[in-house]
Amino acid sequence: MKVLVATTHSLLAVDTSTGQGAVVHRGCGLYYGLAQWRGHYFVAARRSLTYGEDAAARESMAEERGAILEFDTCLNQVAAHEPPFPMRDLHGIAIAEGHLFATCSYDNAVAILSLRSGTWEKWYPAIEPEDRDKDVHHFNTIYVEADQLLLLAHYHGPSRVYRYDLPTLDLLSVHHIGDHSHDLWRENGNLASCNSFKGYLESTTGPILRTGYLPRGIVNGERTRVVGLSELAERGRRASCDARLRVFDDDVHVRDLLFPSEGMMLCLLSIPEEVCSAAMQAGPVYEATCIRYDQSAAWRMEMNSERADAFLVSGEWHCAEEYRWSAAREASMQLPINVEDRQLQLDLINGLPAQFHLTVFADDVPLSRIEFTETEAKTVTLDLPDRPNARYVRLTLVVPFLWSPANLSTETPDARRLGIGVRSIKIF
Repeated sequence: MKVLVATTHSLLAVDTSTGQGAVVHRGCGLYYGLAQWRGHYFVAARRSLTYGEDAAARESMAEERGAILEFDTCLNQVAAHEPPFPMRDLHGIAIAEGHLFATCSYDNAVAILSLRSGTWEKWYPAIEPEDRDKDVHHFNTIYVEADQLLLLAHYHGPSRVYRYDLPTLDLLSVHHIGDHSHDLWRENGNLASCNSFKGYLESTTGPILRTGYLPRGIVNGERTRVVGLSELAERGRRASCDARLRVFDDDVHVRDLLFPSEGMMLCLLSIPEEVCSAAMQAGPVYEATCIRYDQSAAWRMEMNSERADAFLVSGEWHCAEEYRWSAAREASMQLPINVEDRQLQLDLINGLPAQFHLTVFADDVPLSRIEFTETEAKTVTLDLPDRPNARYVRLTLVVPFLWSPANLSTETPDARRLGIGVRSIKIF
């Protein structure tokens, strides 16, 4: 599969089977949304590397003057389109009925360019006038189907899809989808997105595929699926991180393509083979590092992270610390699984200085009883039940009773009722 790749620092053309490609453009990053119209390609270029939500970052972002760069069929730049108003915090773009729509998250707005006349207008999709010119919805993705335009609002949390009529832009409906979501497409007829908080792809009917990292940018082929992945990093470090593409065949993870120091992976667009070949011949050449899948790439969840909260059954677990302690005799979590997953690994600790045991269940199927004779840590590997079509597993950790540190020592005021401690979970 040949794709255009937008990262923090570059616009690249890449052959995902080999990692070989070419640098199409640099120097106007951060690069984001991608679109194609009549053989030409368009990319949203922020021309600023500002990240963050603090006062200094917002002040810097206020000075942004983004542009839409246009490239011909050989990926040579032929134009840079700029409106009379600033496009700030540019995200996704799309083209419908000869108009290019570009999300400008800083202003909670969408810039609209007529590709025929070259005229611009600014559209405020939010229904409340007081939501204009401030980042309330964090619109980041535009998806066009038939006579409707779908706009994804990230919301820095549980996300929503706003559906508008074309060409009137009347609001038709609003639907919830995912968490910190990016990208929209159809999966078996259902609307789908990248859940960038939980690290998987999901549709309105549930999880599709666990990707790990922060998924953003996707191309779906007949059998091959390519997903852009970024590191889970503080916004101030994102520009210097490594980015990657993860390639799946029939939803089986086969390889990663690593892009060192490219920052964030932001958008992907499928391109014809001849377009990619022309870019590679023109150069400069770029080659990503190809990493074949092995167990070291297994999905791992650190239980002391904020993201772990999204998988745990609320009320059955204590707050995050080095180990996450269960707070109920039967403490559960729901974890995404992929078709190639066969085992899970638990890093555990028994904090009770006495005999204790834990029974692990997967979807109510007992996997193992783990015995402890004293305060000790154990790493155990267990076989998952054979569920070929399952996309998640409900893992339940059962202990015979709860205990309290305060009852064991007068030197601690910790009166919590604890079960078992879990440091991390790996699925492979």
